[in-house]
Amino acid sequence: RAYANLNEMLQMLEEFLDIPKEQMEISRRQTAAVLALEDVVVDQSTESDCKDQSCCICLNDYDSDGEETEVEERMVKLPCSHQFHEDCVIDWFNTSTTCPLCRKPAFTEQDWSFDVSIH
Repeated sequence: RAYANLNEMLQMLEEFLDIPKEQMEISRRQTAAVLALEDVVVDQSTESDCKDQSCCICLNDYDSDGEETEVEERMVKLPCSHQFHEDCVIDWFNTSTTCPLCRKPAFTEQDWSFDVSIH
């Protein structure tokens, strides 16, 4: 019952704010793409389509100094198995919710069919 009331309140707020349906869909897709990311442990045997073990978005090495990767350079994997720095791919999702390399969707509709709304 409480969930229904919260859903009604959210719907009323969205109607009041008059958020365009297209913007809500973009936000839903961006959120679903971020939630679909999988953390990756970087090692020298990690396979990547990019040369020299570098992030294909920023072109910096995954772990350039051989030490443990810093928080801002954490690696994540998309469902297509391509890997990028977490911050780089999240910035990428502001323009597209596809993989920067193969252009496959960063999430599947069946996995993310629940309602993700703007908060």
